[in-house]
Amino acid sequence: NLEGYKPASDSFFFLGLLKLLDKDIDFSIIREPYLKELKNIELSNGFRNESITETARILLSLVLLDLNDKELNVIPELLNFLNQNITMFKNEDKINEFDWKNDKIAFKVELRMLFWLLLAFSQYT
Repeated sequence: NLEGYKPASDSFFFLGLLKLLDKDIDFSIIREPYLKELKNIELSNGFRNESITETARILLSLVLLDLNDKELNVIPELLNFLNQNITMFKNEDKINEFDWKNDKIAFKVELRMLFWLLLAFSQYT
């Protein structure tokens, strides 16, 4: 049953757990299949349907796999996607009912998104 399966998040947590269990783990055997799966995700939705959180976790997974080389074509595209969507945290013109200023749940959701976004940016500066 793949209901609720999110390849980017699930892969990130799986890789992170393995890294926690063994800091010297060799991910070389996983790199190629991960990049292939990443291209499948890219082809299916062009990353446009991915969320900020999912995109940030893709970038963090690339760091865990030592694939954070700027030459990898997908990285600038993912960083650009995050840069384009960071305006939602700065733009106060579009305040609606489900906004961090008006709703505690929205505050929690936006805070989590911002956490993952900043964590990903911290690895690529």
